[in-house]
Amino acid sequence: MPNSSLLPRPAVVQRLLEFDAYLDGVRGIWIGKFIGGTLGAPLEGVKDRHAFTADLQPAGIAENDDTDLQLLWLHALEEHGVRLTADHLVREWREHVRAPWNEYGVAAANWAHGLTPPESGRVNNWFWGECMGCPIRSEIWGAICPGAPELAARYAAMDGSLDHTGEAIEAEKFFAAIEAALFFEKDLDALIDVGLAQVDPGCRLAAMTRDVRQWARRHEWQQVRELVLATYGHPEMTHVLQNVGFVLIGLLCGGGDFGRTLALTLNCGYDSDCTAATAAAILGGMAGYSGIPEKYRMAVPEHYRVSDWMLGFPRLGSILELSLACCHLGLQAAEAWRTGVIISPPPGPPPARLPVGRVDLTEAAPPARRFPVWVVHGPFWRAWEERRQANAAMREHAAESLPSVHYTSHNQSGFDRVFLTPGQLRFGAEQTHVPELRRVCVAASDVLSLDFPESAAGPACYYAAAEFEAQEGKKMWLMAGATGPVEIWLNGVSVLHSETYQPLTPTTFPLAVTAVAGRNQLVLKLARTSQPLAACVAFKRFTGAHWHQSFYETGLNWIEPAR
Repeated sequence: MPNSSLLPRPAVVQRLLEFDAYLDGVRGIWIGKFIGGTLGAPLEGVKDRHAFTADLQPAGIAENDDTDLQLLWLHALEEHGVRLTADHLVREWREHVRAPWNEYGVAAANWAHGLTPPESGRVNNWFWGECMGCPIRSEIWGAICPGAPELAARYAAMDGSLDHTGEAIEAEKFFAAIEAALFFEKDLDALIDVGLAQVDPGCRLAAMTRDVRQWARRHEWQQVRELVLATYGHPEMTHVLQNVGFVLIGLLCGGGDFGRTLALTLNCGYDSDCTAATAAAILGGMAGYSGIPEKYRMAVPEHYRVSDWMLGFPRLGSILELSLACCHLGLQAAEAWRTGVIISPPPGPPPARLPVGRVDLTEAAPPARRFPVWVVHGPFWRAWEERRQANAAMREHAAESLPSVHYTSHNQSGFDRVFLTPGQLRFGAEQTHVPELRRVCVAASDVLSLDFPESAAGPACYYAAAEFEAQEGKKMWLMAGATGPVEIWLNGVSVLHSETYQPLTPTTFPLAVTAVAGRNQLVLKLARTSQPLAACVAFKRFTGAHWHQSFYETGLNWIEPAR
């Protein structure tokens, strides 16, 4: 989505929406969102299948990024109008949000290095780029685009491009379109069709949606959940496909019952605050605030709470005033974009704008090179000495002097051998005994791939070195991942030795390390067996907080080695 404002569309057939009905629907969306998020928050990230029943209800309202970030978008709309751009959204986020987690942190680092949407959502976002952080922001766009699902989906695509890519953006478009259409359409199947009409028909989200519809007609929700995980599951609990599938399970198997829909969505687990909040928002919007069962409406206070990492925002706000503000913005959007929806005049003036204070944003010049340039040595390996002896008793060969077939057809990676030391991997000299084994790999992200097509086959060991400059000596989090055995040295000191195998993630090995002022050397020793060999490394700031609560370090300059 380009950074220019959304393009206008030709006028469509006009439809009338009474303001009271509009407000009732928007208020239902927000009440449902707050209820679902509150109930799901204590279970967030738990992958177990739960056993809640329809009699559950919230006690108050919890803080949640699902709603916090949409309050930011409300503020952006009030500041810049309904023709706001992706640049406006980035500017407001950078000023007011201090959220370092997952894709939010990746996007913040991308913005600090001068990237703009959609690149800020794509670059180095290989693990979290298709997670739930943007689909949970769909309600604001549906609420201000009543009866205009295409417009809501275009807003959602612009929003999602800040910090996401691919299926996550499709999911935000899907939900935003449904939430825009529910002011006129109350049939769930028809609403799902509206959502599907706004996404890429060839994307996996569309396929998953079609599958869940079919499965829900033939199976109980427990079996549908297993099918979703077996077909679209991902080890990252926030990944979008499985979680949107759980939202659909709640809606399709809940039969329109608010409590049962909440319970079934929560029972699926994983990113439960997001899934329950979205399912309840859709059902709450369809029913309207007046149609939500009284026990749920009465359990919700008049005011929502805002997280303290939202800088400049008041800690409390009125749900009714939030809903009214969305409706008045909806009046502006309908006129500005000629949606064909005529909203009857409101009975009173719009509520006061959110009292958001300005926050100074300190801009630091990005370093010359953001990602490592690796000097890679290898491959190295050793013969499988443990299996050298042939089976003489069963006459494995005709000649007793021949080694075993296991020995002759297999190698070992040699991770248990020292082929080089960190001191032999200096950039300025090719100090291997075979200089031709040295190559330079320029990384375009935190990932280093060592699956070279021209490399020798079989298990092998590689060494990779990169150097960076730090303006001052400081403690940092070194975040590392690898697909197999790995040892890491920083400035000649071993900080990690692992002989495990696991999928590549940015958070497998968090290490507290200390860099020196000036030049620092990072060396990896990696072993390939039967799977592609890759590793990832990044640094986060160390402030005494947990690494998950820390932003990426954006001030390091990676050095170009001698070729």
